[in-house]
Amino acid sequence: SDVVIRWSIASGRARAVELCRSGSDEVDRIGPRRVLILSDLVGVVASLSMAAAHIAISHMAITQWVHRVASGQDIIETPTEWEALNASDARYNSELSRSEVVERLRVYGGALEHYVRDLSLDQLNASAMWLGRAWTTAEVVRDIAIGHARGHLEHILAAAHGGPGEQL
Repeated sequence: SDVVIRWSIASGRARAVELCRSGSDEVDRIGPRRVLILSDLVGVVASLSMAAAHIAISHMAITQWVHRVASGQDIIETPTEWEALNASDARYNSELSRSEVVERLRVYGGALEHYVRDLSLDQLNASAMWLGRAWTTAEVVRDIAIGHARGHLEHILAAAHGGPGEQL
């Protein structure tokens, strides 16, 4: 299970890095009919690298959530707070170069991967409250640490190939 978790986090990070590196900044713009809406910034057209930057920066918050649950502490941030952070990050991430995004994916995703790898079985089985229910650390890793990046990557790749965008 530990090997699967590490592979899944590393695999998602590698896919995001590759996505970010592919194409040019001009080519990777998503057309207006497939706009990625970043939080409440309706109408912001995001590049694929900007969406990959969202994945990268999210690794920092997710690492903290994994740490909190592994320590038996509830996650107290609300969806409204996440939306505000996402909107702020969207403005900042729009200024990042492709190489800066790749570096953030490597560093922040690598930190998450290393932290999860070092968790004990007791820490993986620890639980805390979040969004009105109890979560184990293993569930946060599976559904959020791995699922968040995987879900966004699927939508980003679909948008790059003519599918609909998504709300980040």
